[in-house]
Amino acid sequence: FFFKQKTAYEISACLVGSEMCIRDRLRSDRDMLFAQNTEIEENLEKVSENERVKLEITLKEKETKIEDLNRLLEGNKERETIFESQSTQNNQLLNQALKQAESIESTYKELVANLRNSLQEDKQELQQKISELDSQKNNLMNNLQTLQQEYNDLQSKFE
Repeated sequence: FFFKQKTAYEISACLVGSEMCIRDRLRSDRDMLFAQNTEIEENLEKVSENERVKLEITLKEKETKIEDLNRLLEGNKERETIFESQSTQNNQLLNQALKQAESIESTYKELVANLRNSLQEDKQELQQKISELDSQKNNLMNNLQTLQQEYNDLQSKFE
Protein backbone atom coordinates (compact mmCIF):
# COMPACT_ATOMS: atom_id res chain seq x y z
CA PHE A 1 0.00 0.00 0.00
CA PHE A 2 1.21 3.45 -0.83
CA PHE A 3 0.25 6.46 1.18
CA LYS A 4 0.70 10.06 0.31
CA GLN A 5 3.25 11.63 2.55
CA LYS A 6 1.97 14.66 4.43
CA THR A 7 3.98 17.75 4.80
CA ALA A 8 5.30 18.89 8.14
CA TYR A 9 2.87 21.71 8.24
CA GLU A 10 -0.08 19.40 7.63
CA ILE A 11 0.85 17.24 10.63
CA SER A 12 2.43 19.49 13.15
CA ALA A 13 4.65 22.49 13.07
CA CYS A 14 7.09 20.85 15.48
CA LEU A 15 7.98 17.82 13.24
CA VAL A 16 10.44 18.07 10.42
CA GLY A 17 11.68 15.76 7.64
CA SER A 18 12.31 12.14 8.59
CA GLU A 19 10.36 12.39 11.86
CA MET A 20 7.20 13.13 9.90
CA CYS A 21 7.72 10.13 7.60
CA ILE A 22 8.36 7.71 10.48
CA ARG A 23 5.30 8.83 12.44
CA ASP A 24 3.02 8.75 9.41
CA ARG A 25 4.29 5.39 8.36
CA LEU A 26 3.80 3.85 11.82
CA ARG A 27 0.26 5.22 12.08
CA SER A 28 -0.70 4.09 8.60
CA ASP A 29 0.86 0.63 9.16
CA ARG A 30 -1.04 0.31 12.46
CA ASP A 31 -4.32 1.39 10.89
CA MET A 32 -3.81 -0.90 7.93
CA LEU A 33 -2.98 -3.88 10.20
CA PHE A 34 -6.01 -3.14 12.37
CA ALA A 35 -8.27 -3.03 9.31
CA GLN A 36 -6.75 -6.24 7.95
CA ASN A 37 -7.07 -7.94 11.34
CA THR A 38 -10.76 -6.93 11.57
CA GLU A 39 -11.39 -8.17 8.05
CA ILE A 40 -9.55 -11.45 8.79
CA GLU A 41 -11.59 -11.95 11.96
CA GLU A 42 -14.84 -11.37 10.04
CA ASN A 43 -13.73 -13.72 7.30
CA LEU A 44 -12.68 -16.31 9.87
CA GLU A 45 -16.09 -16.09 11.52
CA LYS A 46 -17.76 -16.57 8.14
CA VAL A 47 -15.40 -19.38 7.19
CA SER A 48 -15.74 -20.96 10.61
CA GLU A 49 -19.54 -20.85 10.38
CA ASN A 50 -19.48 -22.22 6.82
CA GLU A 51 -16.98 -24.90 7.79
CA ARG A 52 -19.05 -25.80 10.85
CA VAL A 53 -22.16 -26.15 8.68
CA LYS A 54 -20.22 -28.17 6.11
CA LEU A 55 -18.79 -30.37 8.85
CA GLU A 56 -22.26 -30.89 10.34
CA ILE A 57 -23.63 -31.84 6.91
CA THR A 58 -20.68 -34.15 6.30
CA LEU A 59 -21.14 -35.66 9.76
CA LYS A 60 -24.85 -36.24 9.11
CA GLU A 61 -24.05 -37.82 5.73
CA LYS A 62 -21.50 -40.10 7.36
CA GLU A 63 -23.91 -41.02 10.14
CA THR A 64 -26.52 -41.86 7.49
CA LYS A 65 -23.97 -43.97 5.63
CA ILE A 66 -23.04 -45.74 8.86
CA GLU A 67 -26.71 -46.44 9.55
CA ASP A 68 -27.12 -47.77 5.99
CA LEU A 69 -24.03 -49.93 6.40
CA ASN A 70 -25.32 -51.22 9.75
CA ARG A 71 -28.63 -52.14 8.08
CA LEU A 72 -26.74 -53.87 5.29
CA LEU A 73 -24.59 -55.66 7.84
CA GLU A 74 -27.67 -56.83 9.74
CA GLY A 75 -29.20 -57.99 6.45
CA ASN A 76 -25.97 -59.78 5.59
CA LYS A 77 -25.94 -61.46 9.02
CA GLU A 78 -29.52 -62.62 8.44
CA ARG A 79 -28.61 -63.89 4.97
CA GLU A 80 -25.51 -65.56 6.39
CA THR A 81 -27.63 -67.31 9.04
CA ILE A 82 -30.11 -68.42 6.37
CA PHE A 83 -27.23 -69.53 4.13
CA GLU A 84 -25.64 -71.52 6.95
CA SER A 85 -28.98 -73.16 7.71
CA GLN A 86 -29.55 -73.98 4.03
CA SER A 87 -25.97 -75.17 3.72
CA THR A 88 -26.46 -77.53 6.66
CA GLN A 89 -29.71 -78.81 5.14
CA ASN A 90 -28.01 -79.22 1.76
CA ASN A 91 -25.16 -81.15 3.36
CA GLN A 92 -27.64 -83.43 5.12
CA LEU A 93 -29.52 -83.99 1.84
CA LEU A 94 -26.25 -84.61 0.04
CA ASN A 95 -25.19 -87.18 2.65
CA GLN A 96 -28.56 -88.91 2.33
CA ALA A 97 -28.25 -88.91 -1.45
CA LEU A 98 -24.73 -90.36 -1.21
CA LYS A 99 -25.94 -93.12 1.10
CA GLN A 100 -28.81 -93.89 -1.28
CA ALA A 101 -26.40 -93.88 -4.23
CA GLU A 102 -24.10 -96.29 -2.40
CA SER A 103 -27.07 -98.53 -1.58
CA ILE A 104 -28.27 -98.41 -5.20
CA GLU A 105 -24.76 -99.18 -6.45
CA SER A 106 -24.49 -102.13 -4.06
CA THR A 107 -27.91 -103.42 -5.17
CA TYR A 108 -26.95 -102.91 -8.83
CA LYS A 109 -23.71 -104.88 -8.38
CA GLU A 110 -25.63 -107.63 -6.62
CA LEU A 111 -28.24 -107.76 -9.41
CA VAL A 112 -25.55 -107.85 -12.09
CA ALA A 113 -23.76 -110.69 -10.29
CA ASN A 114 -27.05 -112.61 -9.91
CA LEU A 115 -27.91 -111.97 -13.56
CA ARG A 116 -24.49 -113.19 -14.68
CA ASN A 117 -24.90 -116.34 -12.58
CA SER A 118 -28.40 -116.85 -13.91
CA LEU A 119 -27.27 -116.30 -17.51
CA GLN A 120 -24.38 -118.68 -17.01
CA GLU A 121 -26.75 -121.31 -15.65
CA ASP A 122 -29.21 -120.68 -18.51
CA LYS A 123 -26.37 -120.92 -21.01
CA GLN A 124 -25.28 -124.24 -19.56
CA GLU A 125 -28.86 -125.52 -19.63
CA LEU A 126 -29.30 -124.38 -23.22
CA GLN A 127 -26.03 -125.96 -24.26
CA GLN A 128 -27.15 -129.19 -22.62
CA LYS A 129 -30.54 -129.01 -24.39
CA ILE A 130 -28.80 -128.26 -27.68
CA SER A 131 -26.61 -131.29 -27.14
CA GLU A 132 -29.69 -133.37 -26.36
CA LEU A 133 -31.48 -132.00 -29.43
CA ASP A 134 -28.42 -132.67 -31.58
CA SER A 135 -28.37 -136.19 -30.24
CA GLN A 136 -32.10 -136.60 -30.94
CA LYS A 137 -31.59 -135.11 -34.40
CA ASN A 138 -28.81 -137.57 -35.09
CA ASN A 139 -31.04 -140.41 -33.86
CA LEU A 140 -33.88 -139.16 -36.05
CA MET A 141 -31.57 -138.84 -39.01
CA ASN A 142 -30.36 -142.36 -38.44
CA ASN A 143 -33.94 -143.53 -38.10
CA LEU A 144 -34.86 -141.65 -41.26
CA GLN A 145 -32.00 -143.24 -43.11
CA THR A 146 -33.02 -146.59 -41.82
CA LEU A 147 -36.61 -145.98 -42.85
CA GLN A 148 -35.52 -144.74 -46.22
CA GLN A 149 -33.39 -147.77 -46.66
CA GLU A 150 -36.28 -150.01 -45.67
CA TYR A 151 -38.56 -148.13 -48.02
CA ASN A 152 -36.11 -148.49 -50.83
CA ASP A 153 -35.77 -152.15 -50.02
CA LEU A 154 -39.53 -152.63 -49.99
CA GLN A 155 -39.96 -150.74 -53.15
CA SER A 156 -37.36 -152.82 -54.85
CA LYS A 157 -39.16 -156.01 -53.73
CA PHE A 158 -42.37 -154.85 -55.26
CA GLU A 159 -40.85 -153.94 -58.50
